[in-house]
This record gives sequence, C-alpha cells and structure tokens, in this order.
Amino acid sequence: MKMRYYSFLAFYKFNKNILKLILVISQVFLFIGGANGQINKLNTELNQSTISTNLKYNLTNYLHFTSNSETTLLNIDSLLTFANSLSEEDYTVPSWTLLKMAVTSLTSQRNSNSTVALLNTLNSLKNKEMPYNIVCSINGAPTSRMGFAWFTNAGVNGGKVEIVQGSAIDSLAFETPDFTFNAKIDSVKNLNYNLPLNGLLGLAGIADSTKHSYTENKALATGLAPNTIYSYRVGKDNAWSKTGTFKTAKDNTDSFSFIYITDPQANAIAQFDVAQKTTNVANSMFPNVNFWLCCGDLVNSTGVNNSEWEYEQFFQTQQDIFLNKPWAVVTGNHDVSPNKNITHHFNTENTGFDLKNSTVPGSIYSFVYGDALFMAISFENYGKSGHLDSIANWMRRQVSAHPTTKWRIAFYHRSVYTGSTHQNNMDGKIIRDALAPVFDELHIDLALQGHDHIYEIIGPIKNKTLTKNAVIKQVSVSFDERYNLTGKSGGIFNVENGTMYFLNNSSGYKKYQPHSEYQMDTIETKIGLSNYFGMFNGRFGQDGIPTFSNITVSTDTIDVKTYEVNTLGISSLYDNFKIVKMTDVVDSIDPKETVKSMSFYPIPVKDYAYVNFKDPIDADVEVYSLKGTLVKLQHLNGSSQINLKNLSKGVYTLKIVSGSSNYKIKFIKD
Repeated sequence: MKMRYYSFLAFYKFNKNILKLILVISQVFLFIGGANGQINKLNTELNQSTISTNLKYNLTNYLHFTSNSETTLLNIDSLLTFANSLSEEDYTVPSWTLLKMAVTSLTSQRNSNSTVALLNTLNSLKNKEMPYNIVCSINGAPTSRMGFAWFTNAGVNGGKVEIVQGSAIDSLAFETPDFTFNAKIDSVKNLNYNLPLNGLLGLAGIADSTKHSYTENKALATGLAPNTIYSYRVGKDNAWSKTGTFKTAKDNTDSFSFIYITDPQANAIAQFDVAQKTTNVANSMFPNVNFWLCCGDLVNSTGVNNSEWEYEQFFQTQQDIFLNKPWAVVTGNHDVSPNKNITHHFNTENTGFDLKNSTVPGSIYSFVYGDALFMAISFENYGKSGHLDSIANWMRRQVSAHPTTKWRIAFYHRSVYTGSTHQNNMDGKIIRDALAPVFDELHIDLALQGHDHIYEIIGPIKNKTLTKNAVIKQVSVSFDERYNLTGKSGGIFNVENGTMYFLNNSSGYKKYQPHSEYQMDTIETKIGLSNYFGMFNGRFGQDGIPTFSNITVSTDTIDVKTYEVNTLGISSLYDNFKIVKMTDVVDSIDPKETVKSMSFYPIPVKDYAYVNFKDPIDADVEVYSLKGTLVKLQHLNGSSQINLKNLSKGVYTLKIVSGSSNYKIKFIKD
C-alpha cells in the first residue's frame, strides 16, 4: 500500500507540472512589435511537433488569435522560468540532461526553433520511476532464453519484465502476461557522468565530472518457445517502457542473418550522430535480421573517470534497435573501467573465470544459432597470469559441447592479425602467440575483430601462414595505397584448412590508415611473422566512411555483405565475399587434368549446368546439398543440360552414376 501511495504521489507531481506548463503557455506572450513572420514560423513548427495535444491546442490557438497583431511575440523568459522551476529529482537522468540542453539553447539563441525544441523536451520529460537504457541480450540458448537489462534512477526498485506472445498492439495485451520475471537489482553508486570532451558544460551547464547513482535491473526470461515472436515491456506499474519485440531462434539449422558492427567509439553529440546514422540505416535496410553483434569500443572514454553519459547516448540514440533486437556485445579497450559500465548494461551468461579475472565481466560467453557456434571473447585482461590459458580451455569446452555445428565463429575486440595502427603492438603478439594455435586446433572458421578501424580480410590462416589456393572468383580492381592495397575485391574463401580473420572498418567517425607492404616487412621480425602482407587475401584499405556488415549464415555458406553509409545517410555496397568449407573448391574443370572422361560447366552455376562426356554414356545425375539431402535427380543419355534454377545459392555435390563408373564434383550455385 505504501509503495502504491508513493507511485501515485510521483505520478500526480509529474502531471501537476504539465498542468502548470499549460497555464504558463497561456500567459507567455508579450507585445513587443513586428513579429508576424516569427509567429507564423513558430505556428508551422508547432503543428509539426510532437508535444501533447493539450499543449499544442493552447499554444496554437493563442498564436492564431494574435497572429494578426504586429506586436506579438512569445515571452521566452516566462517559458525559461517555468523550465528552471522544475526539480531534477523528479525526472530520469537522460531526460533531465536533454531538458538542460534545451534550456541552455533557448537561453542563448532565443528563437522559434529553440522555443519549440524546449516545448518538445518538456513534453518528453520522463517520470523518475521510468526505465531507460533498455537492452535485450543473447543469454544462453537463443531458442528459449533472453536476457534483459535496464537502468532506473537511484532508489527506484521493484522492476520486472512482462512478456506476451505475438506482436502487442497496446498495453491491454499485458493485462494477463504470458511470462513475468522480476528483476535482480544492484545499486550502482557515483558513476562519473561526464568529461570535458563530452561538452555538457557548454551544452547543458552540467559541470564536468558530475556524479550520478543508478539502479541496475536485470531479468532473465526462460522457458520461451523456439521461432516465436514475443512482445515485452520493462518497469513497473505506472512506469512502463515502450513495448519491444524479439523473436527466439529456430531449433534447427536453417539459415539466419545478423548485423556486425564495431568501434562506434564516440564521445560527443556529433560523433554519436555519425554512429547512429550507420546503425539506423542498417536497421531500415535489414529489419528482419535475427540479432546484432558488436566487437567493442561502444564509447570513447575509459579508466576510472570514464563517462556514463557516453553509454547513455549510445543507448538513447539507438533505443528502437535495442528494444527490438537481441544483441551480442564484447568489451573493447575503450570500454574497460573499474566502473564496469558494460557489465551493468548487458545481461549475458556468466562464465566463472570471467567473473573472477576480468576488469569488466560479461564478454566471455557462447551460444549456438542455427548451424553456428558463436564464442564471445575478451582479451582485455591478457596480461593477467593464466587468463589467456583460461580462455583457451573454455573454448575447448564449448567446441566439445557442440561438436556437430558446421561453423565456429569467434568474435572479440583486440585484433589477432591486423594491417593498421596496432600492428606492431606487443599485446597483439602476446594474444596471437597464445590463441592463434588454439584457433587452428579448434578449426575456428571465422574470426570477427575490432580495434583497428580499417577494412581487412586476412587468410585463411593456419600456423601463422596463408593457406594456399583457398580463394576463387575474386575480382581484380585498381590498386590504391589507401583505398585498396591488394587490388582485390569479393571472392569465395575456403576455410577447410584455416581461419578467416575479418574486420569491417568501424561504424563510427574514427578511422585508421592501412600499412604498406614495406611497413609490414620492416616489423616482421619484431612480431614473429613472415610474408605478413601476403596474408591480406581480400580487399584491404580505408575510404573513411562508416560501415556495417549484413552476414547470412547457412549450412553451405557464410555470405558477408559490407555497406558504407555516407553523411547523408545513403548506403552503398562496399564489398561482398563468401565463406565455404569443403575438401576442394572447384573453380573450373579441365577434362584433360581433372576428370579426363567428362567436363562440367559453368562454375559457379547460374540456372543451368552442362555435362559433356568424351564417350557416349547413359547415366543418372544426383545433386546433393552439403547436408546430404538429395535435391535433384535426372537421367542423362549422352551430354546434356541440367536445370538447376530451383536451387538456392550455396555449395552442392553432383554425383554421376553410370554402371560401375562414378564421378563426384562439388560446385557452387550462384
């Protein structure tokens, strides 16, 4: 009863301020002369704004009533007086900061744009009980579980997550939720909120190194059904979040897709705008991906006095994505802080040695999605005795627990191999010497990296050496000492005997430059590698534009498409390559050298394949997927055409049976 009383009191106090604002607006006009144009402009902007109906009605009617007067202008001082009368303790931290920014802007600019911005901000103020920085994270089996994390102001407890099956239209769907999970809470005290580089002193009058305390809320949903859409909300009575949605994974090996980004690494509003533009374009282009993956450096500040405001901006500028897609995130070196911001904000599966050894726990975990085992790894405590050995043994346990998955994908921040800024850093050598042999041992197929803010395709690598003859269908393009140092683009990479190391540049503003072959040659002895430049087996360079990758994983292939997003928010395809895993990748068949009695072309196949025999032959042709499923059966009497139009893209095996003679060919359907 006491809890309900305080909730009602806070709700009443919040709405009383809204009523007060309506009264202020009805009195905030002053006759000062010659303002018809300004009033008309404000009226237009007001009609396009998102402030509440009551506020819009009061202000719009007054503008219409007075617009014929030559001596009418909004009394900005009255509006500022009202805004400055509000109390910080009544509102959430993020919405209060936005209010301070709007007040500062109107105080200095005193124009219609800033006036409407302040009205919008006042209307968007969130009651102190409301949740914010909401994230759903992959936590264990994505077929049946989902992790949730969010912040509330200090002292705000009693949060939970409510879940209903299907797409909820409104809050009525949650009157009888299918699942309710109470949040486990933790008090997060005296986080450093902002640094000078954040600019909040000038933008909002918030002193540098301001401290804020919070309540961390985490809930784990279990017992969910596979391949099912759910709606959810977090918070508590009278303080619920917007409705989010997510979809659990299928419990089979069907194809799936995800967005891969890394290193948004922002510390100022303009930089966050660059990063959010990249991700929001990705979200609009690929709204049906199954999850998002980020290889670290969510923000720029690090250390004891890092900036929680930067994390706040990271979430607030992308909240619609975080509400509606599960995330898999690892810590970057810029995320390392004893304040454990990443740990507080993401709800991942706990790993014992990670909790014990890591400065920022929560970035060593695994999950199986479709036909792939994903292993999230943090190398940030590489210098701690035994930590890299613990990672190696943990990886062995994950692979042993999931021996039948087709693909093994590792993702982490610090590069094992790179051709840029951190290339000759000794931390890279330490990590490479300890873990690259483990990647070889466990047959890791794809390693997604961060840290070096450049586009680079390295490998496949085994024993610190490039695997020979492992790429086909690559396009030769113009060499450029910055944009493309290899003169290569695209390709199909066979990882049967090695690991592909891939970094897709960065989703933010910050970029590094590629190192030349000469630069790499000069450091080979120091870093313990030879023919280092030769390991860069795909596109390699920098064009200074933020990027993201859409990655589709099927049993047959991993298809990687990387897009860049310019300052106008326009995307374009930057590179596209595929990964396969087979004993032999067929680029072409020469009947004189490969199979003397027959030929098969073209490869890759588009719609039709052609089989030519040296001698007349009567044969059956069988086509199998890599799963071993028979997908095509046709009888041939001599050389013939085979219709493969109905096959999806991927790798197949063609088997020709004629009496005691058998031919088997692997081919790619494009």
